[in-house]
Amino acid sequence: MQQLAAKIPWNHNILLMEKVKYPYIFDFMAIEEPFHEREEKNVKKIFKIQIHVRFRDIDGMGHVNNAVFFTYFEEGRKAFFQKNSTDSDISVFPFILAHTGCDFINPIRLNTQLALEMWVKKIGNKSFELGYSLVDFIDESITYAKGESVQVCFDYGENKSIAVPPELMQKLSEYMSCA
Repeated sequence: MQQLAAKIPWNHNILLMEKVKYPYIFDFMAIEEPFHEREEKNVKKIFKIQIHVRFRDIDGMGHVNNAVFFTYFEEGRKAFFQKNSTDSDISVFPFILAHTGCDFINPIRLNTQLALEMWVKKIGNKSFELGYSLVDFIDESITYAKGESVQVCFDYGENKSIAVPPELMQKLSEYMSCA
């Protein structure tokens, strides 16, 4: 391996070493278990998916750009609603995004093995709030970011907000925080 590394330019050498050390990082579609759930003391269920850090996510400072964190949250919402919906067509998700926020705690690097944990923080009459935690996939005690988003249930045909549908409320309540 060292002989090969000595023959290629240093900037490609770093990528080669990461590929050998973490060969699955660049295989974006190879996820054996796309999500799993676990219980935590203040939350009924946590929805968790693995997030693969892509080379394009890295900025000039060598870490994941701040805007990409919101893409990770979006990917989590998509997976969450595909799992918890009777219809996997995202155009039928009955909500719009009203607010999103993120607290950046630790930098994420290319070789970071990342997971996104999600839960429901609050359910209102017409909206619901999701919580997010980007953590190390192997050591969940390492947190990279915490975030939240507010979704408003919406009737696209009538172009107006609507009450949270009962079937959605039931699914969301399974992930509701107790605190």
